[in-house]
Amino acid sequence: MHKYTAPVLNGHKVLYKGKRYWAFEISKEHPYENYEEGCSIIVYDKYCDAVAAWCDSSIYGSCTGYIPYGQSSIEVNGQTVKELVTSVIDWSNWVERAEK
Repeated sequence: MHKYTAPVLNGHKVLYKGKRYWAFEISKEHPYENYEEGCSIIVYDKYCDAVAAWCDSSIYGSCTGYIPYGQSSIEVNGQTVKELVTSVIDWSNWVERAEK
């Protein structure tokens, strides 16, 4: 059985907690690995112990972000944080299948 590793957070607002994926806010007050310069939400993959996507929320509440893929990235989005995480999961599964 693989061990899930939670990100090290210090006062960050957690927006979504699933078994494998978490989403949390980052800012200058609550930085995370210098990603706060380019985004405000991180989707973290606890299975891989790594950032799965870097994202932002709009003034309307929807969320958009990117997951790394090769030398580029894949856009992910959702009307809610949960939908955003679902989009990250779907695309991450696609990437894993494509790389086999």
